[in-house]
Amino acid sequence: MARNLYFGIDLGTTNSVAAWGQENKEGKFITKAVELRVLDEKRNPSKEKMLPSCVYYKQGEPPTVGAYARRMLSTQSRRVIKSAKSSMGTGKKYRIDDQEITPAEVSSLILKQIAISSREFNLGLVPDDVVITVPASFDPDQRADTNEAARLAGFRLTDDDGKPRNILLNEPTAALYDFLNRQDNEEIPEVLDLSEPKAILVFDIGGGTLDVSLHEVTRNTDPDNALPYDIRPLAISRHTLLGGDNFDELLQRFLIDKLVKIDIDALGEIRADAFRSDILDTAEKAKIELNSRVEIYRNMGIDDYDSMNISCEILRPYIGDTDYGIDYELSLQEYRQIMKPYLAPDLTIDALDKLDTLSGRTDNIIYPVLDVLDKARSKLGSVPKIDAVLMNGGMSKLFAIRERIHDFFGFPPLEVGDPDLAVARGASVYHYWRHKGIKTPEIQNDDIGIAVQGGGLQKLIYAGTTLPFTTEIFTFEIPKDDAERIDLPFYKGTRSDTLPPNRKIATRRIRFTSPQSAETPIQIQGLVNEAGTLSLNVWREDDPENLYTVDNVHTDMTEAELPPVFVIPEGGFKKKPDENLPKSGIVENIPMLTKKYDRIMSDHDTNRLKQDTKYYMTLMKNLERVQTCSKIIRKTCKKFFTTRRRESSKISRKNVQPKTNI
Repeated sequence: MARNLYFGIDLGTTNSVAAWGQENKEGKFITKAVELRVLDEKRNPSKEKMLPSCVYYKQGEPPTVGAYARRMLSTQSRRVIKSAKSSMGTGKKYRIDDQEITPAEVSSLILKQIAISSREFNLGLVPDDVVITVPASFDPDQRADTNEAARLAGFRLTDDDGKPRNILLNEPTAALYDFLNRQDNEEIPEVLDLSEPKAILVFDIGGGTLDVSLHEVTRNTDPDNALPYDIRPLAISRHTLLGGDNFDELLQRFLIDKLVKIDIDALGEIRADAFRSDILDTAEKAKIELNSRVEIYRNMGIDDYDSMNISCEILRPYIGDTDYGIDYELSLQEYRQIMKPYLAPDLTIDALDKLDTLSGRTDNIIYPVLDVLDKARSKLGSVPKIDAVLMNGGMSKLFAIRERIHDFFGFPPLEVGDPDLAVARGASVYHYWRHKGIKTPEIQNDDIGIAVQGGGLQKLIYAGTTLPFTTEIFTFEIPKDDAERIDLPFYKGTRSDTLPPNRKIATRRIRFTSPQSAETPIQIQGLVNEAGTLSLNVWREDDPENLYTVDNVHTDMTEAELPPVFVIPEGGFKKKPDENLPKSGIVENIPMLTKKYDRIMSDHDTNRLKQDTKYYMTLMKNLERVQTCSKIIRKTCKKFFTTRRRESSKISRKNVQPKTNI
């Protein structure tokens, strides 16, 4: 790393930001946002800290990234691609002229623009060693697409020895790292005493995504540990495509429904697009204006700004190059009412006990909070007390969101950081730590399972699992004779079926080297690395040396096309690790360890093995009735597996490494 500079990039839905950091003479790591060389709305050279994540494709010219591209949305919307981040991992392709463009290719242009702008900080060289942030709830395909965008932009994905390097970091985690680093450097006041463990919830809402994560943080007093804090991730929310774009679109629909008296579609496709684009732009500006008026009163120390009758005038003539215009006075109270579906004012902490009944009410800013608290409850055995809420992301500045979070938790959230720049700065902190050999723990953000006949899911990995993680080996049987392939649909979510809020994230096609007969046993094992990408190995039970090819396909499957139910092993599959027990210690890994040692000892001392397995299965079946004896269970299980380790210590086992990305 030239000049010992460390780079982080926040690849955002609406805007992207880069930051660089360097250790100063006092040994403190100082971060700053990169001033990016861009073209402004008039296509003049400029320097800005935020780069609009828009790309304009003008025929016969190289694509243009940034403010000018965003401006062209109103007149050339079909040649502008925005919010490509929201389509990562979906297989979507944009069509402009005769070319097909993937979201990864769009994102690579944004990353390349940032890299070129950063070369003045790197002795004239374009940096190729960076950390890029992603939503914590991104699934494996979305993360793989981000890696592909980085590769296309020229960033290195492997070390000098060819080993893969993890260049991805979860956005809310990055915001937390920035907060901790700046508080440690006294750039901000010490608003949170971390001499004792604190549960910090990060609420990160930007232009298109909402991430919520929960972390336990303590100041590190171990002199041999280079990391200033012990950071334990507890839970990550489900994937939520909700942000500033959605709030603006909701106000856009309100304005069209209430004020527009013409048939927009009758204007023709191009003019109708321009008309709606102008209304959307008007909605965004009204949101900003209304929020700025609230801030005027807050800056004067007036918290009861509701009594001030705050409003803003929405005035837009000649919408979409027509003679039509709107003139409307929007009040604070009316804006809150319009945004009610996203603010969910009726959801309280009591909704934790009925999350499964809220499947149709997940697209709001409170459900992801409940989701995180529920996952943390499953891991810890009870709902944790939240000590602080750290707000981040451009939309966290909106008064209505800040008010709602304050109301839900009963105390004001922390607003000490810069919500637009914190993620990029935190990524540079993480980059610095990685180069010092410091690794921070990562966890699986949600359950991942394979859909089977009947609408159920065979879970491969569960939310909260520490990464990297190798799954147990699962077996299923070929459903029919002469099968040349089989498709496996993957779902994400905590439910045990395919119903919402669980969502389909991918389909993987297994291609057999020769037609297979019905009931042929096929085995699957996966590996989730620390970046959250999942690799998959598939082989015949009687031929584990020959791995089948697994392809990524995008297809919808009928119930009849779903793969068969997986073969149930003796004793049955466990529904969910520690479903009714705190996830701690050896208990968290019992299912994986059982499978592992069963395979190791399959030909050694089988009588003892059968006795141990029978004992273990009896223990697990009675977990629900002995929750209060969790410490005894952990102690017994630890003794049980210690015995099995000792017995199997002389037995070596070939380790099959997954090779195919999923």
